[in-house]
This record gives sequence, C-alpha cells and structure tokens, in this order.
Amino acid sequence: MHAPSDFLARRTRGIGVADISAVLGLNKWKTPMQLYLDKIGESEPTPDNPAMKWGRILEDVVAREFSENKQLKIQRINEQLTHIDQSWAIANIDRAVINPAIAGNVRVKDGRLTTDQILECKTANGFAAKEWGETGTDYVPDAYLLQVQWYLHVTQCAIGHL
Repeated sequence: MHAPSDFLARRTRGIGVADISAVLGLNKWKTPMQLYLDKIGESEPTPDNPAMKWGRILEDVVAREFSENKQLKIQRINEQLTHIDQSWAIANIDRAVINPAIAGNVRVKDGRLTTDQILECKTANGFAAKEWGETGTDYVPDAYLLQVQWYLHVTQCAIGHL
C-alpha cells in the first residue's frame, strides 16, 4: 500500500473521481480553477473536516450493510486504477462487487478488474439527506451520480452500485 503523500502525488497526474465534478462545474466545494491550482501544486491542501472523517470511518459500515442487504460479496481494491486507453483517467474505487461468473475474487488483470460491478459508498447527515430525494425513490445527487459514472468509465465495468 502506498503512503498518503504518495497517493496525493499520484492524484495530481490525472483526473479522478473527486475531480470530475469540479471539471464540469458541479462541485459545490471546488471550482474548476481551484482544481487546476491543485493539479499544478499551487493550492493549499484541503483540511480534513468532520464530514470527510466520518465518511471514511463509515465506509466499511456502509459496504458491509450493502453486502448483507444485497447478498453480494464485495472486495476492497487497494490500487489506483487507470483507464486502459486514457492514462489521465484515474480511480480509487470504494469496493468491487465480486461476480462469481467472472472470478472468485477481484484482481486487476491487464489493467482491468476481473468483475463487472463496483460499489461507491456514501453517507449523508440530516441536512444533506434531503439532497437524495424522497424516501423510496432512486434520486441521486448529480455529483454522486457523476462519480459512479466516472468509476464505470475508468474501470469499464457495466454496473455501479451507490
């Protein structure tokens, strides 16, 4: 596993899931200009905040709950993925969903995952929960839907769970 500073350095070499909403002007926390300054190393690091901290802490809980509820096996992939034809398109997925018809566990083989499904884990506090639409609907905030679409593009997987 790479050190955190190595991870951050590798992120400057491409467009990742945290960047794509800023590129398209859909990120309420970062403008395209701020992203550009990040990529060229002229911005201050974003300080950790409670939402970021709790999102990381709860990712495992969300992933386990998804696995139990959907009766699907999941697997962590501790590797930055790169689109097979677009080396600037990068991704660090939250989890891969194991498809036993393809492989018993997920590996990166010839630059591709040995599965056709990924999982993006999200949490929301009471204030942000209203952005997810009415209970029982499948409405997803645009920035999060875009993240799943980016993961599908980079990984070439067919199904994205959120």
